[in-house]
Amino acid sequence: MSSQTKPDRAIAAADGCGVRTTKNGPQSGISREERPMSGLSRRLLLAGVALCCSLPAFAQSWPQRPVTVVVPQPAGNSPDVMCRLITEKLSRTFGQQFVVENRPGAANLVGTQAVARAAPDGYTFLFATSAALVTNPYTFKKLPYDPVKDFIPVAMVAKSNHVLLVNPEVKANTLPELIKLEKSAPGSLSLAVDGARNLSGLIAQAINKSAGTGFVLIPYNTTTNAVQDAISGRIQVTIQSASIAEAFIKAGTLRYLLPLQVPNGSTPCRTFPRLRRCCKASISRAGSCSWPRPVLPLTSSRN
Repeated sequence: MSSQTKPDRAIAAADGCGVRTTKNGPQSGISREERPMSGLSRRLLLAGVALCCSLPAFAQSWPQRPVTVVVPQPAGNSPDVMCRLITEKLSRTFGQQFVVENRPGAANLVGTQAVARAAPDGYTFLFATSAALVTNPYTFKKLPYDPVKDFIPVAMVAKSNHVLLVNPEVKANTLPELIKLEKSAPGSLSLAVDGARNLSGLIAQAINKSAGTGFVLIPYNTTTNAVQDAISGRIQVTIQSASIAEAFIKAGTLRYLLPLQVPNGSTPCRTFPRLRRCCKASISRAGSCSWPRPVLPLTSSRN
């Protein structure tokens, strides 16, 4: 595209459509037919409208062919589920296919780099994660892309808190109790993460450092495998987005201890409102909030 949409204009366009960022993603493990459209799924689909509204007005003839939306994480992970809900709505709205392409690997680097190198013609989007654009510059000495110079933000589509989950057999009902349990038998509790450089891995390392614990971090390629092992008891603890965790919590197959929020504790996790804030549990540095959003490769006009 020959016109660039700046972040503030993109967000303003979303607001102009009556759309606000969502608090969570879809419920994992529940079929689309079973999810009430008046709830979370409808808000995510409305985020697709925000994306439509944030596109340049001149591009009324766009798209004239299928559009690729790259997700830099495996199928089934929270960003992938959110992206598929939104692209389904976009396909109906524009009468053209929006194809989701999963390109996971190397802490979101593979998919993100692919989009950075794609032709800036408006037919390749990156469904960017906070890891791809925010934390990777601080956890890698060198990146194969520049998160500021190589992309144009299009719209914010979702926000999701992270939740600390345990197998129901774990004898701890609060984070302090879990910390005490781990310290009583160092190295006895395993914690599933989605990689050392991804958000759950960074949160887990912050907990170990802040609380002086020694949770054994086990990296998983997919959320599905991590959750299944937590349910079976193969690992005892995991950190997942609230959107993924909600269905398992309601089913009683996993138990949550607290939501992990932004460090200042200013944004409560509305999915589980009765839980104490992370900062009150003395792990204030372990907060997080992820925010998938579509971005475009920057046009050659920058040169």
